Amino acid sequence: MYSEKSGVPKSDKKTTTITQIVSIVLVSVLVFTLAFAAGCGAKGDSIVGKWSVPEEGADDFPPGVVLNFKKDGTVKIELADNAPEEIQLAAAMFEMVKIGYKVSGDTLEMTIEAFGEKETDSSKFKVEGDTLTIFDEDGDVASVLKRAK
Repeated sequence: MYSEKSGVPKSDKKTTTITQIVSIVLVSVLVFTLAFAAGCGAKGDSIVGKWSVPEEGADDFPPGVVLNFKKDGTVKIELADNAPEEIQLAAAMFEMVKIGYKVSGDTLEMTIEAFGEKETDSSKFKVEGDTLTIFDEDGDVASVLKRAK
């Protein structure tokens, strides 16, 4: 029952081969799953994080504001260290505003709730490196945000 070449019993050699095949299959499934998840979630997850409003380039948001897109689908409004004084004075108002978001392909849908009112707006968007560009309904650039560091 021993292999003449290796001195290992034939049944152990068979078990080793099966174990190697199972290991290769499991590693392949894991790699495929991670690649698939990264490919499917890349667009939606790419917006997650903090985006700062520069002094110019954002018609929809005042300079000094940081939009924190969280994984749970909410947006928290924060202030940059260099936020203008009038924005700092309005910071207490930000706590009374609830913002949610959903990403579907290249569309960003944001729902804002404040003072008993609720409004939902959809826009096309694009993330390239550390730049988030939001487009208006005509396809023109409405806001350009930079990833906060």
